Amino acid sequence: IYTAEVHHIRHNVVILLDDDGNEIIMPKDRQIPSDFYRKGDSVRGIIESVELDADFISAEEAVKQAERNVRAVEGADDVKKALGKAKKALGKRKKDREKALAHYEDALEAYAAQLDWRAQAETELRGPLSEYVEALKGTLGARLQPALTRDQALFLASCTAVHRDLSLNF
Repeated sequence: IYTAEVHHIRHNVVILLDDDGNEIIMPKDRQIPSDFYRKGDSVRGIIESVELDADFISAEEAVKQAERNVRAVEGADDVKKALGKAKKALGKRKKDREKALAHYEDALEAYAAQLDWRAQAETELRGPLSEYVEALKGTLGARLQPALTRDQALFLASCTAVHRDLSLNF
């Protein structure tokens, strides 16, 4: 019998943490169907089996989360690729810790390289590119701009054309 606190709720498992910091994974098919849990709830149960592979599951979840975070960053394909390989090495079939660590190290190296060139680009390119965009702002087509400048709006609003009814000429 164990007592633990709900740490994460996933679609097919509830991850619990006991007082010693041990992670307990409770599959949905082993839960009482009418019970619903929220993060922080206290849960009591019976341990059915102990698997030492649980660290692979939590490691795979951590790599998946890191991969999701990196997925939103443009140009970080090398980091995503290395994390994907690490996740695959931690998967149900392979469970190769050394290979996963090697791929994770590759991801960290790629991430460090990304940080270096992005920091360099931030300091060297941000100013000149901002000046360039500001200089072009008034010369871009009206449809490409998110908003017209005041001068452009006043120019377009002041229509000096002579309007005639052309319907009589047809």
